[in-house]
Amino acid sequence: MQYAVDHAVDMAFWLTLEDARLFYVNSTGAKRMGYTQEEMVGMQISQIDPEFPAERWPEFADRLRSGEPLVFESTHKTRDGQRYPVEITAQYVEFGDEKQVIAFARDITDRKRDQEELANMSMEASLLYRSTRIAEEASTFNDTLQGVVKIFCEIIGWPVGHVYLISDDDETLLEPTDIWHLDDPESYTKFHEVTQRTTFKIGEGLPGRILESTKPAWIVNVQTDPNFPRNQKATSIEVKGAFGFPIKVQGKVFAVCEFFALEEMESNPHFLSLAGPVGDQIGRIFERKLAQQEVASQNAIIKTIMENMNQGILMVDRDMNIVTSNPGFDEILGIDADWRDRFSTYREIVTYFYEEIVGAENAAEIIERAVDIVRSGNTMVHEQEIQDGRFMEMRQTKLDDGGVVRTYTDTTDRKQAEEILRESEERLLAMLDGSPVGVRIVRDSDSIIIFANARMEELFHLSKEDFLGTKTGDYHVDLNNQEAIVARFRKEGFVRDAEVQMKRPDGGTFWALLSIAPFEYEGEPARLVWFYEITKLKETEEKLLEARSELESRVEERTQELRREIVERQNAEEKLRNAEKMQALGTLAGGIAHNFNNALVPIIALSGIVQRKIPKENPNHEMLGKIAEGAERAQDLVAQIMSFSRQDESKLENVDATALV
Repeated sequence: MQYAVDHAVDMAFWLTLEDARLFYVNSTGAKRMGYTQEEMVGMQISQIDPEFPAERWPEFADRLRSGEPLVFESTHKTRDGQRYPVEITAQYVEFGDEKQVIAFARDITDRKRDQEELANMSMEASLLYRSTRIAEEASTFNDTLQGVVKIFCEIIGWPVGHVYLISDDDETLLEPTDIWHLDDPESYTKFHEVTQRTTFKIGEGLPGRILESTKPAWIVNVQTDPNFPRNQKATSIEVKGAFGFPIKVQGKVFAVCEFFALEEMESNPHFLSLAGPVGDQIGRIFERKLAQQEVASQNAIIKTIMENMNQGILMVDRDMNIVTSNPGFDEILGIDADWRDRFSTYREIVTYFYEEIVGAENAAEIIERAVDIVRSGNTMVHEQEIQDGRFMEMRQTKLDDGGVVRTYTDTTDRKQAEEILRESEERLLAMLDGSPVGVRIVRDSDSIIIFANARMEELFHLSKEDFLGTKTGDYHVDLNNQEAIVARFRKEGFVRDAEVQMKRPDGGTFWALLSIAPFEYEGEPARLVWFYEITKLKETEEKLLEARSELESRVEERTQELRREIVERQNAEEKLRNAEKMQALGTLAGGIAHNFNNALVPIIALSGIVQRKIPKENPNHEMLGKIAEGAERAQDLVAQIMSFSRQDESKLENVDATALV
């Protein structure tokens, strides 16, 4: 028995009734409290249970004496000061004269946590349920947000709630709304006023922080928080503690809900954890409502389209029942609209059509085939002649629920147009085949030749059969030039008169002017290409170029000769002009010299005569000599000028003047 108690799962304590001192503790209790069993003996219960101070014990002891066991919750404090909740079962016992209390304590930390979690879950469930219900029942988004703010304030017990919305013009800006919950509006006048005139950019204030992080946020005291602009816009505001959370629609923040308390509030993880699911749930409901609105809008558009489209529409479910149809179905099939009152299955309407409207001889066979096609649910397209040359194309698309949608198009005009086009193409190909210009048709997707006329056979020395299926690049000497021409065609939509050098399989080459135009051949994009041979023209052009080059060479030579002759003539003319100038100058100099010489003759003669008459000792004799010498030198200068003016060679020599006379 002692062993069982000592090793029991629960903690066991024996203590005296009078002074609540322990005289036995089992090993489980001592270990949980952080003591040895010996250390705990003699301790008072108040040392391990703060909720039982010594002054409270007498009252508790009186209750125990009644004989009824007491079960209650309390708190134990371990040796290192940790506290944990316990459930205690206490019983009063007597052993002879000894009055004792036997108490068993069970650690209920896990149970308390479970209870707290359960309470939290209950709160969360209540919030989600009530918020969801409001969101579902509210006619507008603002009504939904108003209800959510009110419920949140009621459940968490905070007096103020408000909603900011993303601006319609700027997804980084939050604007205040009239969505408020105030348990006493007159008590929060300043805060209400400053909020109504404050917007927030991303990262600013509580709403801006939530917009930036897209997660809930908490502020212990907004009056001391450095990033709470509303606190700076008023002398004092009435709130302190704050937290908020976002509501996201399609992954983007649509609104921010914020809540405020009158006192400082330490961060409460539970409140923050509640906010996330509520915001997500409201966001999903908003998304669903938006989707419903869009679906309703799309349905209205689809209905309008169906009612006004030229095609007939018939929807059939998996059981072959007709779900819906449009007026175009009645018009194309040529049946009255009252068929809907008589027929409800696909078999009925198809039977009526082929038996009554078309009057087909093999109606039963056609009807069964049509029913089998719809029953298979396969996506398909088929066309058939229905009556009097009328054609109808029927397309069938399978739906996810097993039904099908069938579209009916009257293709009579198209068939006639296709026939006219086919005949036109045949005439065109016949004309192209007889053209004196080479023509080929090239498939645009892979540059494969799919048509060549008779002239192409002559140009390339190939039969049409050999042409078909080959690539255009096989016949171009310069592939880079060919690629450039194709690129130009794709950019401009046509090519006109591009010079190309083509090659034949036998190695021969020729020059051609190439033109390209877009074309459709047998229902697919193609290129229509013309070839006009210019080989002889190119040869003539080359000869002309050679002749021109030779002529230019001769002209250049003659030009050089003329330039030399001109230079020589210019030199001769220059010499002539100089000679004429010198002749004029000589004539002028000769005239001047002759007159000057006449002036010198009396000076020389008279100065000599006077000198001879004056004695040598006379000072004037020598001066007259110098006059005569100066005059003689001037006479020599005149003689030189006279010699220059004659422009011929001259020489000085002594002559006998008497003999000359």
